[in-house]
Amino acid sequence: MQISTIIDTLIRNNKLSECLIWIAVFGIMIVSNTAIDFRLSILTATSIEIGLIAITYTDRYILIPKLLEKKGTAIYLLVSVVMLAAMIPLFTTMDQEVTNYYIDNIINSPDDISLLDTNLPSEKKVFFPQDMVQDENRDTLLISTPTKIAVLFICAFFLDFMLYYSQKKKKEEAIKVELEKERNEMELRFLRSQINPHFLFNSLNNIYSMVYMNDKNAPDSILILSEMLRYVTDESKQSHILLREEIKYIENYIKFQQFSYENSLNLIFEKDVESELVYISPMMLEPFVENGFKYSGLGASKDAFLRISLKTTGNKLYFSTSNSKGSKGKKGKTEREGVGIKNVEKRLQLLYPTTHKLEIEETENTFSVKLELLIEKNIKTTVKEQG
Repeated sequence: MQISTIIDTLIRNNKLSECLIWIAVFGIMIVSNTAIDFRLSILTATSIEIGLIAITYTDRYILIPKLLEKKGTAIYLLVSVVMLAAMIPLFTTMDQEVTNYYIDNIINSPDDISLLDTNLPSEKKVFFPQDMVQDENRDTLLISTPTKIAVLFICAFFLDFMLYYSQKKKKEEAIKVELEKERNEMELRFLRSQINPHFLFNSLNNIYSMVYMNDKNAPDSILILSEMLRYVTDESKQSHILLREEIKYIENYIKFQQFSYENSLNLIFEKDVESELVYISPMMLEPFVENGFKYSGLGASKDAFLRISLKTTGNKLYFSTSNSKGSKGKKGKTEREGVGIKNVEKRLQLLYPTTHKLEIEETENTFSVKLELLIEKNIKTTVKEQG
């Protein structure tokens, strides 16, 4: 197993990580107390570690959830102080009894000597202040003081308190992110549901007029509409689609709209695309084109115009529309007619919150839109359907 895999496993497994931490603490306490005898250090470290575990787990599973979160800070602090005040002298006494027992029954026994009794050459200094007890019949021995145990217990208590709330905050943030993601997905599905009927409503009205007038382009318009509906119903359900699909949709939309007019239109669609094999959120550009047709006055005024420009450079997409304002545009938009632009503005905020720039300028006679967007060149996984 690789080291990175082991590290990832430890990070994901909180219980295993905590177990390793306790082992590390145990080892540090052994080393810090081996000024005289190694086996005595193991015994005293064991008694102190039992106390540390008892304090941290009591705080984590009893005091914090049952007192602090339910009955308030005052009661929690009171009970915590009482617990520490009781456990510090208790384990201080235990440490001293273990030391005395070891001195009386192990060190004084000449038959019980092993390599573990050897002094460690590195133990000239210890981590905590110690009291040295001198007995005239035995060597100087190191004995843990109440100060050391008090420091360890209090530090363990507050470190566990901080760890508990750190983990709680991470869980709350993860839940918040998941809820926000679900909310955004629901909102995107709702916004797309606005696009489909709105587009279909306008398209069917146009085809109805063409059929009613026996327009020869009616069959072709129906064919183009079927391709457009396939895009709207199938492609738009994906989180990202190829830019060429969006371009094809816009071209079909322009052809479809041109069928409604007898004369040629003052319409230009300029493309300067390095590669169409990049990805974009579907139905992101079409509403601006639709808005241009709707309010430019094309077909009704000889001065009416619509300019559409699409350019990609590196990982940036630049899209713009500029159109004249016909009588419908000058009267202002109704609530129904403003759905498209409001929709795409909202989707840009949800899908490209920090990677887009949208500018809309309106004068008495013109309306223009400039959109700058960060596009994605590589999407390795298959795009997933939203909803």
